[in-house]
Amino acid sequence: MGQALFPAEMKTVTMELATLNKKAFSLIEIIITVAIISVITAVGITSYTSFQQTQIAQTSVQELKNNLRKYQIKALAVEKSTSCPDEYSFYGIQANFAADSYSFTALCTNGSSEVKESFSLPDNIVIQSTGSLIFKPLSGGIESATAEPYTLNICGYGKLYTITITKSGDIRDEGVTDSC
Repeated sequence: MGQALFPAEMKTVTMELATLNKKAFSLIEIIITVAIISVITAVGITSYTSFQQTQIAQTSVQELKNNLRKYQIKALAVEKSTSCPDEYSFYGIQANFAADSYSFTALCTNGSSEVKESFSLPDNIVIQSTGSLIFKPLSGGIESATAEPYTLNICGYGKLYTITITKSGDIRDEGVTDSC
């Protein structure tokens, strides 16, 4: 017949069998691990998308503000249009704002003008306050048909950004002021 095992040997065999059974993960452990990884991935993708949208909106507002300053300086420096006969006939640089774009036009006192540059905004970025203003030469101030200060509201991915231009020409980025 078979050999009889002593209690110490029996314990060793039982431990070896238990070790053999623990070399793989159970189905429950794998399902839980996959579920945790899926939740972390979903949160990460959502956060990244939100971050990316915020960056697009902030970059668009920053570019608009930089372009306003650029053309304000050009007006101060009397960088006239080629259609102006001389620097004394330069009237200013007009900033025109549409919902999805903006442009800068050099104006002359004789009524002629020349579009200097136009910009398109990315998708989902909209200028809510359309209209125009003129950067005046030498004084650095602005002229506009709206109330002073001139306020630009830019809506991007649910956030409202505001840029304010005072009558003296000070350009201020008010940041996120509301939701839209």
